[in-house]
Amino acid sequence: MTSSNYRRTFPAPAPMDVSITSRSGHVEVLAADVSEAEVHLRPSRSGDTEALAVIERATVEQHGNSLRVEVSRQGTGPSLLPDPAIDIQVTVPQASTLTVHTGSANIRAGGGLAETSLHTGSGNITAIGCTDVLTKTGSGDIQVDDVSSVRASSGSGNVNVERCAGRVDVNTASGDVRVTDLAGDSELRTASGNVEIGSMSARVTAKTASGDVRVQRTVEGTLEAKTASGDVTIGVASGTAAKLDCSAVSGRVRSDLAPTDAPADGDRTVAVSAKTVSGAITVTRSN
Repeated sequence: MTSSNYRRTFPAPAPMDVSITSRSGHVEVLAADVSEAEVHLRPSRSGDTEALAVIERATVEQHGNSLRVEVSRQGTGPSLLPDPAIDIQVTVPQASTLTVHTGSANIRAGGGLAETSLHTGSGNITAIGCTDVLTKTGSGDIQVDDVSSVRASSGSGNVNVERCAGRVDVNTASGDVRVTDLAGDSELRTASGNVEIGSMSARVTAKTASGDVRVQRTVEGTLEAKTASGDVTIGVASGTAAKLDCSAVSGRVRSDLAPTDAPADGDRTVAVSAKTVSGAITVTRSN
């Protein structure tokens, strides 16, 4: 321990199970080609004496392949005072698992982690280069990239998913949902916000109560797109036969391609169900 930070290393000849609990600040966990785990704690604001007191009481311990980091204000002062912000940086071997719970902190994880579970009451979450990812924030944005599968939930915030090899499940009460490519069966839902999909080739549900649904390119699979108030725009890839079921209570429906119930053998097919109460539906051919 020094006057301004805490740093400690642990032997880690194999992947670890990492658990982190904190209140406020930043949490960053990166996997790397290492044989030691390193934990670094420091105040987010230089010279924060309350944060230093919390760091002095932090629990950092290893039991076999398990590593636990717990940073709590307990015993440092009245609970009505704001929590001091503390930065937590952890480096572990690749393929380690990770669980993080924070009250009000931004979380960043990646570098080759295995199963990753990230929770914050209020803060942004970034997960890059993990296998299966679970993220949940009460208020904040979620960014996920280069993962095997993802479940993401935000009470108020945008969710952006890029390069996911499998299933994507997203639910946000207020915010936009953007996914570049969907290769696995997926559900994308927002109560207030737009849903945008770059490309899809699976069974996909995209729903919003208030906002637009846009799919740039459907290659094959099944698409259910619904909005109560907003437009639905769908692009169907060249060479893909489409079966369309579209309806708008108040708005127009336009399709630039001929639907078919009997595609030729070997053709890629997509079944589209698009519905809006107040808005337009447009289906076009995409490259």
